[in-house]
Amino acid sequence: MSLLKAQLSNMAGVLPNNALNCRSLRSLDSQKLRFCLPVSLIVRHSMNTKDWIKFFDLCNQVLGEGDYTLYRSENWCSWITFDRIIRDAQYWSGGIPKTGEYGEHGVGDGGNWGQPFPYSSIAHLIIPRHFEFCDMYQGEFVHKQTEQDIDHLSILLQEHSIEHVISEWALELRLISGRV
Repeated sequence: MSLLKAQLSNMAGVLPNNALNCRSLRSLDSQKLRFCLPVSLIVRHSMNTKDWIKFFDLCNQVLGEGDYTLYRSENWCSWITFDRIIRDAQYWSGGIPKTGEYGEHGVGDGGNWGQPFPYSSIAHLIIPRHFEFCDMYQGEFVHKQTEQDIDHLSILLQEHSIEHVISEWALELRLISGRV
């Protein structure tokens, strides 16, 4: 694994034909990714600290307060870091960080995301239009459906020139791209 990271760092600025894009990431399983040729991620755009803080502020304003448990959360998202794409391509999920859980250096330790995430490490963040909880909670079966007003969030993000993608399923921050 450290050999792969060393090869990736030596390839900075080089764009080989084996660059990943979102479509190709979905088609890879962890076994293929583990044994593939050196992979490069192409950063499509970057968000500065001010953009990230505004993004999370707007999410909390429009979508409500997040929580680390799906049952208690008014919002939900999933995210992946550049390192995690290379390691196993699995996403984390949780409520969007609450005001005070993020700041100048990224998302802090603890809180909804459970550990610190520098803004520059986040490769892809997805906010689904709908999420639901179906499970036993405190001895009773609970079914909770939540709709997130990502259309309103998208309008506000556009007003603040925060680049994003919206579809019928989700609002996304895609900080990686590739070639078709």
